Amino acid sequence: AGKEIPRNKAIAYGLICSIYGIGKPSAFKICQDAAVDPSKRASELSEDEELRLVEEVGKWTLENPLRRMNKANCALLLDIKHRRGTRMAAGMPVNGQRTKTHRKTAKKLNPSRV
Repeated sequence: AGKEIPRNKAIAYGLICSIYGIGKPSAFKICQDAAVDPSKRASELSEDEELRLVEEVGKWTLENPLRRMNKANCALLLDIKHRRGTRMAAGMPVNGQRTKTHRKTAKKLNPSRV
């Protein structure tokens, strides 16, 4: 993904911390598919293991393409005037949360996402 993984962390947690779009389940899945021990440190990897990891991570949509995709999805919801899109644009809660008393907090925590 063009990013450096911290050398002193376990591979799975290094992937989680350094690459946008990889969470805990996907990091362990990548390690499993690449046949690499997830608890192994990045500095202990062999060349072959590194290449397998790079190849496996290359199959995923990560970093800027993923950010663009998420932004495009939000913009599409706004274009078609979907309730979720308009609420995202206003910075309001989207999934039916309470707004009678918590609207101000919601607007602070959810800036416009479109």
